[in-house]
Amino acid sequence: MAVTLSSQFLESLLTPGRLALLSLLFVVVSFVVDIARLPKTPDSLPRVGSGRGLVASVKNWVLYVSRYNDWVADGYEKYNKKGMAFVVPSSPSRPLEIVVPKSQTAWMLEQPDRVLSTQEAHRDSLFNDYQFGLDDQFPIRTIHKHLARNLVNLLPGIQHEVHSSINDVYGTDTESWKALNVWGSLISIISRVTNRMLVGDPLCHNDVFLKNQVAFADAVVRNGLIMNFFPKVFHPIIGPLVTITNRRAWRKTYEIGKPIIEQRLRDMERKDSGADVQVPEDMLTWLIRQAKAEGATDELNPVMLSKRLLPVEFAAIHTTVLTAANILLDLASSDPSLGYIDAIRKETSEALKGGNGQWTKDSLASLHLTDSAIKESMRVSYFARGLTHRKVISPGGVTNPTEGWHAPEGSFLMLDLAGSCWSAP
Repeated sequence: MAVTLSSQFLESLLTPGRLALLSLLFVVVSFVVDIARLPKTPDSLPRVGSGRGLVASVKNWVLYVSRYNDWVADGYEKYNKKGMAFVVPSSPSRPLEIVVPKSQTAWMLEQPDRVLSTQEAHRDSLFNDYQFGLDDQFPIRTIHKHLARNLVNLLPGIQHEVHSSINDVYGTDTESWKALNVWGSLISIISRVTNRMLVGDPLCHNDVFLKNQVAFADAVVRNGLIMNFFPKVFHPIIGPLVTITNRRAWRKTYEIGKPIIEQRLRDMERKDSGADVQVPEDMLTWLIRQAKAEGATDELNPVMLSKRLLPVEFAAIHTTVLTAANILLDLASSDPSLGYIDAIRKETSEALKGGNGQWTKDSLASLHLTDSAIKESMRVSYFARGLTHRKVISPGGVTNPTEGWHAPEGSFLMLDLAGSCWSAP
């Protein structure tokens, strides 16, 4: 009887409406806890957005996605141009960002990693622990050590891939018009060219492999945005759920790439033993070489090597596609009487002819007009308001010597690259 009464009492309390209310209350309390734990930004710094206070903060959170770029642009005009830093709103569970003026760029970038960390800023903004499962420092060290010294040897393969992928995607018909999707066509081209350098042939020609590398990169961007709007207490639940797409895409690339990686490991083992084995110079080879140099035997297996490629794929493909798309659109929309396209075509043709049809380090360095056009397109058609972020990880925080403000541990600093690029000289 007592059990029956207790059950009836609970059922009367836990109605759908009350459960919904309790759930909402739990979310609100979770956000309040997150906000209470955030580092306090200096009161002396001006703020953009809707201002200070509870109502203004809620309004900032609601408008964060749609108004963020406008807020930074407004702050740049009002404060950065005068050599002053300012604070820009963020999502509820993330610290407000301090936007450092261009005049203080050197100070920010010269801070040691133990004070201002790029790695920790990326880890927090991309939710690396959920999205990649590994930090990105090992592949970054590998690129720094091996890319520059092998760049010349990579040129023939990259040139072949650029020419063949453009012919495959855009065709060779110079007489008939053809409708093309700029983004889709560049994704196809650049994913092939990028993977020629990362994993070589034949993987760079495997459409399923490439499709899933692109899908993984898409998921990282999408999931990072989603997780920003959940309290941190939900991350251990939401993180594994939203990154199912990441794991699915990685699994498909792993299954396709596993035989290639296993063969590469065997070939490099034989080469190290003195056998006459030709090993391609690509990111996969460099990762294996770097792991052996560091004595990191736990890296020398197909699972780890395939996962180490993921942050490089993410960083390389979409940024290059965005840049290339903007260049094409900027050139196509330019005044034909200015002759930009004709000048670039003439310069590249002469450089290719001078290298006997082959790309060389010197011929690429001679493309001054092309290089200028790319840089100018990147300046006027930026794809992100700021790409330089740092997280304060020093327990004592960091003090700005110019303005005197102090950012405690956990604070975020950034540079408004777009404002600097657009400002009048």
